Amino acid sequence: MYWRIAVFIALLLVAVVCPGETPAFRSVAKPPQDLKELNLPAHFFRLIQDRKLIDTYQSEHRRVAPGLVPTPAQVLTSRHRPNQYVRVIRADPDATILKHRETIKQNIVPLRGFRAPILKNASEPWPARLEADKLSSNERAAAALIRERLAMDGLLSTLAQAVRTLGPSAERDPDDLLEQLTKLGFPCDLLGHFHLSSNHVTNEPFRLVSHVAKRFTDGMTLDSVQTELRLVRFDFQRSNPAFGLITESGEDEVGLLRMQAGGGYRDGIVPSGNLDVIGKLIAALPNAAFLINVEQAMSGPFHWIATNTWRLRRTDHATLVVEPYPVAAWAQDNGKAGTLFNDSGTRVKLATLAPRYACMDEGISTFQPGESFLMDGLQRAGHAVVHSPLLFQGGNVMAVRDPKSGERVLLMAEGELHRNVALGLTLEQALEAFRREMRCDRAVALPDVSYHLDFDVCVRAVGSELVAFINDNDAAIRVILDLGMNTLERNGIMDTDNARAGREDLKAGRDADWLRRLTNAIHRQLVDGVFSESLSRCFVTDKADSAAGNLQCFLLAVDWLESRLPIITPTPSTVRHEYLEALRHMEQARRAQMERLRPLGWRIVPVPSMSELYRSINYLNGIHHRQGYVLPAYGGFYAPLDKAAIDVFQGVLGPEAKITPIRSAECQRQYGGVHCMAAAYPALDAR
Repeated sequence: MYWRIAVFIALLLVAVVCPGETPAFRSVAKPPQDLKELNLPAHFFRLIQDRKLIDTYQSEHRRVAPGLVPTPAQVLTSRHRPNQYVRVIRADPDATILKHRETIKQNIVPLRGFRAPILKNASEPWPARLEADKLSSNERAAAALIRERLAMDGLLSTLAQAVRTLGPSAERDPDDLLEQLTKLGFPCDLLGHFHLSSNHVTNEPFRLVSHVAKRFTDGMTLDSVQTELRLVRFDFQRSNPAFGLITESGEDEVGLLRMQAGGGYRDGIVPSGNLDVIGKLIAALPNAAFLINVEQAMSGPFHWIATNTWRLRRTDHATLVVEPYPVAAWAQDNGKAGTLFNDSGTRVKLATLAPRYACMDEGISTFQPGESFLMDGLQRAGHAVVHSPLLFQGGNVMAVRDPKSGERVLLMAEGELHRNVALGLTLEQALEAFRREMRCDRAVALPDVSYHLDFDVCVRAVGSELVAFINDNDAAIRVILDLGMNTLERNGIMDTDNARAGREDLKAGRDADWLRRLTNAIHRQLVDGVFSESLSRCFVTDKADSAAGNLQCFLLAVDWLESRLPIITPTPSTVRHEYLEALRHMEQARRAQMERLRPLGWRIVPVPSMSELYRSINYLNGIHHRQGYVLPAYGGFYAPLDKAAIDVFQGVLGPEAKITPIRSAECQRQYGGVHCMAAAYPALDAR
């Protein structure tokens, strides 16, 4: 009795401080006008615009009355675990550091050279924005030049232009010039990977700036200096030579899951939301430890839930790192899982590689302060953290190991390369830098499709080959449409004759005829541009279902099917036409990505799965481990689609592999899955 009262109070407190799933950090913002300064190729810029158009259309023209929502769990199974099963660490940064961090605003696009002030650089005031009123005319001109030319002309050419604009002189200390360039947004730290000679020195940025300044004071022209700088050698040095990215192709047992408590509360624990998934993963992977960042405001109730309801089994099974900053749900994106190796090549310590700064969006890179700052808390908890000068989101970076050759292959979404071109690297330099930083033998850039690569492909070592699982949109669409038509018939939205004829149309490939029948039926359920609650209720089979979410998945499948129809020319340019054209572009991008995978020689296995922003159902965003695969399931109304995906994985991995479905529909509606929420690290004694 008392524990039920306690959990109600705890959940009430949590609901107050964190009323819903936190979508920030995975959401896709509107591209700004200055994307042209980032030197993005036309196809990638179009992809960004297409995703924006699709999201906007769905939000405005595929609106559904809220209807039934997943019923939060307010009464939980009591387990009464001892307090020592949950360790609590408080980040508690120095007061001066905390005060400086509080001045950095959320959701800003910082200066190109900005680097998150964390770890050993925590006390360094890396400038995030310009104070224009405090700049001289030369400084304003140099800052504009850095912003506009860095991605176009590259790091060294822009350095020469900026130094000349600032006006070097023989009397000027190069250290002052270096500091001035940093203040104006130039990524001076990257100069440390460019070398004037074959000898590496510890202060290469100073040498390069000093060298360029002297060339101008000696009377050389800009063209001559830029020509000379083209001969400077690029030789990227790892941030920590001992660090290596873990491979995600199923070689290891899971020893640790790093997660973040970032939502999943609405007057109780929302089924398939963030907190629910954490608890289910603890039950599913009993031998793994858990390292979880949690915001201070919700740490008390969260600790109570962990201690009293989770299936914890041993001392320090879960470590909670309490943060003074907001925490989002997506631990995968602000750091990549890896290990530190000793001189003999043995993995000796788990470690995380943190990006230059944690960011969201694509094309632009919007800073998410709390997602970077929590790295200090991880380090305080005894977890090793390496801070990289490269900019990336973890869901777009994945290492796999070829079982036949032992080669470590790094897969990267091309968008992450463009982030670093914006810092002044060439595409080739960025790809090589990532290969070295991640300790891989080869790096492969894949065309973008989804917001993140981990929604497009997952790779598994099976016997002596690598298998790449990819989305089979068409197969998923057919299952979703079949389930939808059946429920519409059962509930009288489509009459029996129409439904029977519709099935015959689909079977015969008469998709246009089927769409006409369906549209006539469901559009009668539109009220002032909103699909009715009575329609959405048809898509509910259990209390964890979201009526609106399930109907929106069905409507997306309908739109995908229509986008496959032959284009009738001339087609009128309507909003609907542009939306369908954007869906066609996404399918073209998916096929281009698949064609880039083929030359790798891996077996490609389609899975009935989709990956279109907030309205789709995805089964690739899971975790491969030695015993099997943790699969992000949808459950409820779409359980038959879950089974179809599970059957594919089971058929490839073999009957001995354990496929563990984790319901994560609420998280998928925030465009995240199991892989997005959990960074998996190996058990060090199991290799």
